Amino acid sequence: MWPKLIVSLLLIYCLAARSANAWSANEACAEETTSVMINNQNDSTCVSFVLCYVAKDGLLRGVVKNCRSGQYFNASLGYCSVAKPDGCA
Repeated sequence: MWPKLIVSLLLIYCLAARSANAWSANEACAEETTSVMINNQNDSTCVSFVLCYVAKDGLLRGVVKNCRSGQYFNASLGYCSVAKPDGCA
């Protein structure tokens, strides 16, 4: 019984970790249609953002960039500013 329980718990842990890490900058940018700065879903502090850009192959790629010191990314405005947006840690 214990081996089955341990294997089951390990499987649940692995599946939960996999779904928690499913978001990526490239996947987020694939939903966009042009170069743009978007919210970094992996950053609750709002000090970084995802820059979506058109790569040489014509596809949109994403790279995580940081705002300047003392600035926060405002998804509504689409750029970094000194005002900390609501919902940021």
